[in-house]
Amino acid sequence: MQELDRLRQEMNRLFDWSPAWSRGMVSTWQPSLDIYQTDTEVVAMVEIPGVNPEDVDVTVTKNMLSVKGNLKQSEEVKEEGYFRSERRYGAFQRVVPLPAEVKSTETKASFKNGVLEIRMPKAKPLQEESFKPKIEH
Repeated sequence: MQELDRLRQEMNRLFDWSPAWSRGMVSTWQPSLDIYQTDTEVVAMVEIPGVNPEDVDVTVTKNMLSVKGNLKQSEEVKEEGYFRSERRYGAFQRVVPLPAEVKSTETKASFKNGVLEIRMPKAKPLQEESFKPKIEH
């Protein structure tokens, strides 16, 4: 009878399509984010609750934002002890194009209540200077 229970648990686990099926596997998940722009800056808000700010790497180029890191499981629980497991752990990464060119070296980032806020000042658009050449004759 014990063997049948074990087999049933294995079959249930195989066909359970909830996020728990990937527990223990190396996985990459993508945190939700919002990006908006004002006249002077581009702002990204990235939801990463439970992540330690020291485990986050932000890279900004003039037209691209990359946020990557790792959400560590706070407590190791044996698989058979779970009733339900839906939270995701492990590596995450988002790489997104920006709606405008930014000054990457002037980017500021802050982390509060599980939300990473990244403020990127817009680069000034290149303005063509007009030039009137002297006409030689």
